Amino acid sequence: MYHTWDLQGIMSFSASDLQDSAFAYLKGSKYEHLSPYLYAIEFTRGQCNGRQFCHDVPASGDLSIPLDIPLLFIERMYYDPETHVGPDRTAAVPARLIHVAPVSFLDWLFKQFLPGLR
Repeated sequence: MYHTWDLQGIMSFSASDLQDSAFAYLKGSKYEHLSPYLYAIEFTRGQCNGRQFCHDVPASGDLSIPLDIPLLFIERMYYDPETHVGPDRTAAVPARLIHVAPVSFLDWLFKQFLPGLR
């Protein structure tokens, strides 16, 4: 998770931190067997309420992103420590980001970054 303009990272996660994070979303589906190979993490502004795999993004403090700054997500695949080779890109599932926001936020976003489009 990065501050978009400063490119300052405020939190990070490794594969071990995200183990079993997709299970709740895939449980009972025909894709449940794939959950060990996928991850799902939620970011909010103070709305986690103790949910597992949910992280609040602080709006103030040393490692924070103010509410008026867009969030930047960066994902990296690291090389294998034994072979020193990265994964084949054709064998990796590209990351997908799903943004769920209240309508009022979307109105603000369009006004800030895409004026005249709405």
